[in-house]
Amino acid sequence: ETLAGTACPVVGRSWKMRVPLGPAPAVDAPRGIDAKMRPALKTALADDAAETLPAYYARGAGDTYFSGKLFARRARVAAVAAALGDSETAKRVSADLLAALRAWLDPKNPETPFLFDEAWGGLISRGCAFDEQKQACAAAAAAPNLEGCGADFGNGFYNDHHYHYGYFAYAAAVACTHAICDRTDRARFLALARDYVTPAPGDAAFPLARHKDWYLGHSWASGICQPPNPNGRNQESISEAVHSYEAAHLLGVALGDRDLAAAGRLLAALEVDAAARYWHAATSTQVPDVFERPMVGMRWSFLVQFGTWFGGDPAFSYGIQLLPLTPYAERRDALGFVRALLPAYAGACDATCGAEGWGISLIALRAAAGERERAFAEAVALDPMVFWSAGGNGHSRTNLLYWIATRDPGIEAMATPSPSAAPRAPQPTLPKLPDCVEGPGLAAARSCPPDAPHVCFAGPARGGCASTRWTKPACLSSCKRLKWG
Repeated sequence: ETLAGTACPVVGRSWKMRVPLGPAPAVDAPRGIDAKMRPALKTALADDAAETLPAYYARGAGDTYFSGKLFARRARVAAVAAALGDSETAKRVSADLLAALRAWLDPKNPETPFLFDEAWGGLISRGCAFDEQKQACAAAAAAPNLEGCGADFGNGFYNDHHYHYGYFAYAAAVACTHAICDRTDRARFLALARDYVTPAPGDAAFPLARHKDWYLGHSWASGICQPPNPNGRNQESISEAVHSYEAAHLLGVALGDRDLAAAGRLLAALEVDAAARYWHAATSTQVPDVFERPMVGMRWSFLVQFGTWFGGDPAFSYGIQLLPLTPYAERRDALGFVRALLPAYAGACDATCGAEGWGISLIALRAAAGERERAFAEAVALDPMVFWSAGGNGHSRTNLLYWIATRDPGIEAMATPSPSAAPRAPQPTLPKLPDCVEGPGLAAARSCPPDAPHVCFAGPARGGCASTRWTKPACLSSCKRLKWG
């Protein structure tokens, strides 16, 4: 037994995966906007579209995480404007966004330029020692991201690149849909996406899918910081990981790069599946039974924990796994899990939780569970300041209302009631396994390598190869009927 479930050692010549892709990520929701919610949505859009980016982010100065979140937030405002038929607002917001992205990716950016690392093959931000009083980077020649893992979440050492650059990629995808991106924009946006996605195994500049663990299906956010953590690699926000690959797909679509679009869709589907298996504890049978919380806060190679990097408040653990809010979140968070999580999140979100913006994700969760009317009323009543707080700065009222207004109105009627406690799916009852039949011969010669000539002809390990003869206990301990060739 492992943290990822029951592991079965096998020997084979190749490993083939069949991945259900599900619906492709899209900028627009799969349903139209509820007519009675449109007036409030238009009012919110007018307010949010009137906002401007902070001057330092607009000129390409700051950190790559929070700037990226704000860019993606603005991109959603543009997307909702387009969905409402307000093309002028969509174009205006996208044009401002494109100007900011160009400033960030300009090689001559004087404050926070990107650098290419030839040793590891990646784009890293030089970093910015931000002077709050001057609203600028303190020293243009300094490179804080290269001095240690404490700066910019460790960007200079490849921590969280998919999170950071995924937000940039999403913003670029929307900007290039409603504004005119030229060849230079295309090349720079694709370079940023290739840092963490790279669809081509032969890419000489970047590694293939930098963060992805192909066996487990999810990504590891940790990079190359030294010394390594004794608990191994880690990833906190599975939802932001999903979003990064969703963004890569959308960028590929916007720029006409089919390889990037296909790679992003595949990696997103794998991350969605991993979220259900390894993070959504309330409805997963692969999270260890001793873990009693409905949501995993962070996974390590050798540890599953509920807390986050920034604190142990349950609202943090729930909220960080539910952002950002895009139409693809409907694919990310299955209805059964949403209902199982809702009472736990509601019980954990007090007044402080609401003031710090974590209540925004709770409202979105309510709508996804079928409580659209209540969620809509709560969203309209939110204090505008919560959208600039620690838990709300990636959200906008416009996008929250759009999410609520595009939920399936039939879910509430056909849904089972939300459970009062987070349930755990029952463990499957395994049938009695038949005995194995083992032996050498022509089949073994055809299907097994020379160093593992013994093949199992029957039982749950049928087709498996081994260096020694198969025994009944060995076959009975195998967990699946596998065929290897």
